[in-house]
Amino acid sequence: MHEGRVVVYALRQLRPQEYNYSTHDLELAAIVFSLKIWRHYLYNERAMFARLPISDDGGLLAELQVWSILSQQIPDRQPFDKGLARRICQVEFGVQGDFDLNSDGVLCYRGHLCVPEDEDLRRLIRTEAHSSPYAIHPSGNKMF
Repeated sequence: MHEGRVVVYALRQLRPQEYNYSTHDLELAAIVFSLKIWRHYLYNERAMFARLPISDDGGLLAELQVWSILSQQIPDRQPFDKGLARRICQVEFGVQGDFDLNSDGVLCYRGHLCVPEDEDLRRLIRTEAHSSPYAIHPSGNKMF
């Protein structure tokens, strides 16, 4: 899940011998299953939450939540950008417009995070968007 929306999930039926497993063993099997599938996501991320429910029909559902460190760096750096700091003050004083503060107090434009003019941060965003395992624009070998 990312910001309350499902990004990826994995589901598989239990094998015949797994019907006899205890709940504890099934949960461990689900953890191993999900980590094998998503281990490449874990190398670059610091925050992770796994939830592994077992459905009534005997299937295992593994859910892995991963948060990018960018989601914390953007709000941390917004006050240091003069233009964004001015917009934050305007929103706090009730100036209406397309800018607002989300529930976490982060400046957004029409619901999208405002990225500060910080070249290191923008380079990090570009790298994550183009080169990470969950890239927005994957290279040719990921398109297969």
